[in-house]
Amino acid sequence: MKRTPALFSLFLCLLLFRPVDFFSQQVQRYEVVAAYIYNFTKHIQWKYDPSAKEFTFLILGEDEKLFDQLKKLTAGRTVGNVPIVIKKSGDLSNISIANLVYVPQEFGKMFPEIFDLVEGKNILLISDGYADKRLIMINLFNTDKNTVRFEVNKSNMINQQLIFSEELILLGGTEVDVAELYRSGIHNLREMKNYIDRLETQLGEVKDTIAYQSRLEKAQREYLRKLTVTLSEQKKALEQKMQEVEKYERDLVNVGAELKRQVELSERKSVELKTQTDRLKAGAKELDEQELRISEQDGQIRQKERILQEKNEELKQQKNIQHLLIIILALVVIVLFLINRWYQNTKELSRRLESKVAVRTKALREANEKLQHELKEREKAEGLLQESETHYRYLFEQSPVSMLVYELGSLSLLAVNEAFTIEYGYSKEEALKLKLPDLYPGEEKEAIINLSRELMGYNYVGEWHHLKKDGTLISVEAHSNGFKYEGKQARIAVLTDITERKSAEAAVRENMVKFRTLFENIPEAIFITNAENSEIYDCNDAACQMNGYTREELLGRDENILYTAADHGTGGTEKETIQIYKELLSMVSVRREGIHLRKDGTTYPMESTMSALEIGGKPFILRVNRDISERLRVAEERRKYQTDLEETVRKRTAELFLAKEKAESADRLKSAFLATMSHELRTPLNSIIGFTGMLLMELAGPLNAEQKKQMNMAKGSAHHLLDLINDVLDISKIEAGQLVVTIAEFNFEAMLENVIATIRPLAEKKNLTLNLTFLSKIGKIKSDERRVTQVLINIINNAVKFTDRGGVKVEVERNGDMVTIRVTDTGIGIKKEDIESLFRPFIQVNTGLSRTHEGTGLGLSISRKLIEKLGGTITLESTFGVGSTFSILLRSENKELV
Repeated sequence: MKRTPALFSLFLCLLLFRPVDFFSQQVQRYEVVAAYIYNFTKHIQWKYDPSAKEFTFLILGEDEKLFDQLKKLTAGRTVGNVPIVIKKSGDLSNISIANLVYVPQEFGKMFPEIFDLVEGKNILLISDGYADKRLIMINLFNTDKNTVRFEVNKSNMINQQLIFSEELILLGGTEVDVAELYRSGIHNLREMKNYIDRLETQLGEVKDTIAYQSRLEKAQREYLRKLTVTLSEQKKALEQKMQEVEKYERDLVNVGAELKRQVELSERKSVELKTQTDRLKAGAKELDEQELRISEQDGQIRQKERILQEKNEELKQQKNIQHLLIIILALVVIVLFLINRWYQNTKELSRRLESKVAVRTKALREANEKLQHELKEREKAEGLLQESETHYRYLFEQSPVSMLVYELGSLSLLAVNEAFTIEYGYSKEEALKLKLPDLYPGEEKEAIINLSRELMGYNYVGEWHHLKKDGTLISVEAHSNGFKYEGKQARIAVLTDITERKSAEAAVRENMVKFRTLFENIPEAIFITNAENSEIYDCNDAACQMNGYTREELLGRDENILYTAADHGTGGTEKETIQIYKELLSMVSVRREGIHLRKDGTTYPMESTMSALEIGGKPFILRVNRDISERLRVAEERRKYQTDLEETVRKRTAELFLAKEKAESADRLKSAFLATMSHELRTPLNSIIGFTGMLLMELAGPLNAEQKKQMNMAKGSAHHLLDLINDVLDISKIEAGQLVVTIAEFNFEAMLENVIATIRPLAEKKNLTLNLTFLSKIGKIKSDERRVTQVLINIINNAVKFTDRGGVKVEVERNGDMVTIRVTDTGIGIKKEDIESLFRPFIQVNTGLSRTHEGTGLGLSISRKLIEKLGGTITLESTFGVGSTFSILLRSENKELV
């Protein structure tokens, strides 16, 4: 927003800020307060966020009249081209989203906390009747004459980056009729706004004209530059052409002399050529005459050759006719001979045939009678065969086991049953297009082909692997037999899926190996005893070593050899053992203690855990024995020290209680002291920063260069001291568990770009690069913008502070609901043993006389606690002397904190 002209500011202040007698004028106090709030907003220069969508007034509490009046005043109005929104709430967490906050008298006790929340931000606090003038920005109060006046703490306003005219403060106590003030102010503001809009329109037109002229001038300069370059190039080209022309002229003179010499030689050659031409003409005439004579002779030779060729053709025809007549004569002789031979043979064959026909006719008559008898028998057999085939076909189709018929030789499938199609996933049409090897995996195809060549009718049983249509590999047991099927040599195979059986067998084998390994290597003594006769069936090495026997000495012996006479019943007689077994069947296990007897006669206390077991249908008992000598000794020592320990604990508890009371009291005093001193120190520091800012703005008069330099140093030191105090206050709040975070949606990318812009001058001052890269789109997140900004400024500022050459790189990416920020520097680095201590309060790695960087050592500790409060983490990777990388993992949706 632009500063209003001085005359208008003076006129507006005279109208606007006269003290108002609201009782005498029948004007309610909330109307006066609303008018003040609205006019303060319109006549203060704000530092706007370009991405903001609204300008927010927040009224703390539930003042409905003030809320309605402000809504009426601001209806359709804007500040910085964004609409004004009026809100009311008693929740302090909403303060950070407002631009202007009105604090009524009932919130007076909470004013220091409210002031802390808005301090340093572009937020205006308007308090009502607050007594401590050090913390106010604009404070309203009533006089004895029932008028409303206001007072301003200018240093706090400057600290909030809020700028207004001097006349606004000087004339703030003048009495005025608020109703007239409001009407006049609105009218004048409307006129002034129209005037400013016209000026802005004219300024925009002037800027457009200047921009157009600048572009035109730039284009002309560019055209002239290009033209100058073109002329220069043409000049150079022309000079080169002139040099080439001069060279060509010299070459032409030389060529002219050479041409003259060539002309003279040509004339002499012409005379010689003329003489030779005459000679050639005479020779050519003689050649023509010779060619004519040769042509006549060639014609005569060709005519003689044609006559000779005709005679040769006649001779060839005569020879061919002679050869043909000789061949025909020979064929006639051969045919006559063959006809005679055939006639003689036919007569002999006819005679023999007649004799054979008579004999054959008699045999056929007898055979016909036998055939008719056989046909009748065959019809009966075929009926039985058809019935049998139907029966076996039904059994084949309805069998629940997969069956197939394949042809020997080609190995083509001739038939499959319904169970096969269900098991293997093929339809019958698809199955009958397969060959037997198609059902086998690659490594077994060759083996089944070789085996099929050897199977010639006898039964076969074997285990193979088959492939289903979907590629599933199964184990099958195949039973096959040879037979004829539809006139073909074939075999029928019955296929049983044994995949589960194989898996179960493999699992059993694996479990047996595991059990045996566990059984042999477990450190406890294990006995398996027969429940029917108390004999030891099996035991492990630990059992042998614990009792001093070998395995052969124990197997088959009565288990009572392991017990003393006094404890002999622990093993039990046969009846007792059976009774124990029956009891164990209803329980998971039973634990007992007793005394064991070793082979050498020594004893030791033993704890036995028993459970029921069945092997081969017979009852057995599994006992796991543990030597508890050490445990009993430790228990005895524990009982011995128990009494003394309880007394010691009682005394120590009393001492610790007193120490705890002292520590908590000291911690409360520390927190109260830090909070009090932080407020007491921050208040004068804010005044120092504010008044220093006023001096640097030269509101009290001009400053020379040295004075500005000294004032900037003082302001910088004050800011540094204020940062240290803020860190101390933050760490005290965190330790006391009183730190409150405010969750709201904000543009993360814009916030981080502002942070980088703030720190970039420090990096440029040290000749360092500071790069920001968004590896993926971040957009808006829900978190505490103020605290996230505080952490990022701390981390990035530290990276720049501890880097002397190279630069700092900031990379950001989003993975689901988490945002990762990596800050990498090429600085001094940190040793591995120092990394964790770096996050402790008041700890700096570089301390003592060699310390080269300022700071309290609180920044990283506060940053880690703030990020953890927001549901994230901070980690550090560093190489000493090379550089460091801080990785911040931040939630983008802090729903549980809202």
